[in-house]
Amino acid sequence: MAADRGDAEAKFQVGGMYWFGRGVKKDCVKAIKWWRKAADAGYRNAQGSIGDVYSTANAVLNKISPKLITSGTACGARHF
Repeated sequence: MAADRGDAEAKFQVGGMYWFGRGVKKDCVKAIKWWRKAADAGYRNAQGSIGDVYSTANAVLNKISPKLITSGTACGARHF
């Protein structure tokens, strides 16, 4: 798969599949991990998605907790 070969856009797309449960079981932890890989490769849309998740968690909790985000608790957050 292209994502496994390092394609940043493909990594972002895989993250979206997991976030929305399209073709795979919904898993926000996996989604964020794939988005992080794409973001680390410089893919701007992934950087935005990660930012949206943190922003939503920040608004809800009034603080950012990386442990909360990576545990999937923010899975219900709206993705832009």
